[in-house]
Amino acid sequence: RKKGVLCPRAVLMKEEPREDERVMSSLP
Repeated sequence: RKKGVLCPRAVLMKEEPREDERVMSSLP
C-alpha cells in the first residue's frame, strides 16, 4: 500500500521528490 501511494504521490508531487527517496530507503 505504501509503495502504491508513494509512487503516484511522487509523480503528482514532483516538487518534493525527497519523500519518495525517504520511503524507498525504508523499503527493502
